[in-house]
Amino acid sequence: MPAGRRGRGVAAEVALARRESPARGGRYLVGCSSLPTVDPAVGTAAYSQLMRTHLAPEPWRTRPMPAYECPLERMAVEPVRIPRLLAGYFSLGAKICGPPALDREFGTIDFLTVLDLELLPPNALA
Repeated sequence: MPAGRRGRGVAAEVALARRESPARGGRYLVGCSSLPTVDPAVGTAAYSQLMRTHLAPEPWRTRPMPAYECPLERMAVEPVRIPRLLAGYFSLGAKICGPPALDREFGTIDFLTVLDLELLPPNALA
């Protein structure tokens, strides 16, 4: 997917990380990817969708701290629309590290997300 279709923000951030990180000994871009809801059913549905193709390998797996666990019992009936920013990272090979966290203070459901810059295809940001 061309960078313009992914969103300039993702492309610019990843291009900067790709250029600067190796010189500083970095390899990974790690961050929080959020859904704008606190509905656990949406978090469960998103996790179910994402874990099929975007779950990090076992050594990278994490779980939210108990105070931030998102109950995974109920699932939304409708498929969850993944925000463009998160979809942009996935198009570059990003992975989620496990179940989502529920951040009531910010009103979001968050996935710890990691992108291995060494695995980016050479033309990924073209």
